[in-house]
Parts: sequence; structure tokens; C-alpha cells
Amino acid sequence: MANRRMFSKDIVRSDAFLDLPISSQALYFHLGMEADDRGYINNPKSVIRSIGASLGDLEQLANKRFILVRGESLILIKGWRINNTIQPTRLVETKFIDDLKKLFFDENNSYTEKPTGKPILSLCQQNVDNLSTQDSIGKDSIDKVRLVEDSIVKERKEGKTMINNDKPLFCESCFQKLVSKKFLVLEDYADKDRYLELFATLLNEYTRKNICISLNYMLCQVCTTRWDHVSSKSIPIGIRPELAIDDKYSYLRTSLYHSCEKFKDGYDAYLNEQEKKWLDFAKLKFEYEDSKKSEFTDQ
Repeated sequence: MANRRMFSKDIVRSDAFLDLPISSQALYFHLGMEADDRGYINNPKSVIRSIGASLGDLEQLANKRFILVRGESLILIKGWRINNTIQPTRLVETKFIDDLKKLFFDENNSYTEKPTGKPILSLCQQNVDNLSTQDSIGKDSIDKVRLVEDSIVKERKEGKTMINNDKPLFCESCFQKLVSKKFLVLEDYADKDRYLELFATLLNEYTRKNICISLNYMLCQVCTTRWDHVSSKSIPIGIRPELAIDDKYSYLRTSLYHSCEKFKDGYDAYLNEQEKKWLDFAKLKFEYEDSKKSEFTDQ
């Protein structure tokens, strides 16, 4: 089975695909890497567990017809042949040939269960030795990728950080902080892309340091707890995990913009001693994160 896999922009840049949650999009890419040379995956649950996705992400892909469910633990990438064209001399035949015989190609060259007069096996035998340059990855392409990677490493060693390339990593880190602090719960993952977009928008207006400290400051306020002697457990004082997703998002958006604007020229605008304590703690947390995670480096 080939080690290289490709993904067509016709699929992964389509509105239907981009409307999916980020976690479902990530699962699609990982399933594509795990698939055999016909597009079958017989261990989707293992892939889901390995990347921290959920069965809901798999259902999203199935509902939007990016994958076909062929059995209890067998799925098929519907647009596999749009993404990948493998020369017959290099193709390792699937173990699920009996299922493949039941399928056809539609007008877009995707797998379909509906009879179209274009059976899979007969059409897959055509000679694809004359692949166009844009549909193959040769030595020249690999060398170019290595040159780009080497230049990025060199620039980072020289202290030239490529902010735009690190933006997704930064946004993901901020999102994970909301999860780790229990501000967001598992059900909120369906709304993940909206939170990532919020952090990306903030990055266009404020520094990373400002955003991180504002986020820490906000979480220090809303995620504080008090000890309840009756129940003998900590009771959250701030926002509750069971609060509606839209309410949590609105609260986060308003609080972050307010804090970022308030602290953009410095961190001395305290209102009272309690806020000063929270802000001092938020700055300490930022300094710790900054020493541990390169994506929190202020530019």
C-alpha cells in the first residue's frame, strides 16, 4: 500500500467540506491517510480514538456523503478516485473486492451505490501511466518541499517567526485551554470552528501576549470555585458548563474583546484588588506558558 496520499481541492476546499466542524475535517484527512489503495478503511474507530475525534465526526462525514458506510467497521472514501490516482503497476488490491464489485462511478468519478453503467473494476484497469504533472508527486516536487521546510527552519533559528503559519496552532491552543478549564465541554466541540475563528480574528487586532493574558484573566474570573461545606465539594462561581453554547460563546467573545482592548496599552488599569489579583495570576500563567509553548510567543 502506498505511503503517499493526495487530497483534491475540489473536495477539501468546497463549501460543503468547509462547513464541517474542524474535528470532522481533520478526521477526513486522517482516514484518507489510513485508507487502502481503493479507499477502504476497516478500523475507523481506532483512527477516531488516535486523534481524539468522536463518532459524531464520523457521522457528519457520512451524512454529508464524504464517506460511505459499508459495514459495521468498514467505510469507504467516496471521492477517493478524485483525490488519488494510483498506477495499476503500483496498486495493492483491496481485501474488500466483493464489496467493490457492488459499486459504480458517478459523473464526478466518485463512488456510488446507484447503477450508472460505469462499474468500478473495469474502469479502474485503464492505463494511468500518462498522469499529468499536477496529479503526480515526483522527485522535483519533493525537493522543492524540502527546500521550503529547510528555509522555515533556518528562519526560525534566526528568530524570524512566521506568524501566519503558526496561527492555527495558536488558535487550537487557546481552544484547548477553554476545554481544560471546563469552560467548554464535550458537546461544545461541534461549535469548535466558531471559537477558532474568534481567536484568529483577535490575532489580526491584538498581540498574542495580550490575547493569552486576557484569556487567562477571563478564565480566572469565570472558573473560580468555592468550597461548599454541606456537600463537601467545590462549587463553580462563574459560568456553568451546562450553559447554552450560544450564551457561552457570546460571553467569551464580549469578555475577550473587552479585556484585550483594556490591556492593549499595558496591564495597570486595575479596577479593584480582586481584579488585580486575577490579572497578576493571569500574567504569571502567561509567563509559564510562554516558557513552555513556542506558540504563545508574543510578536
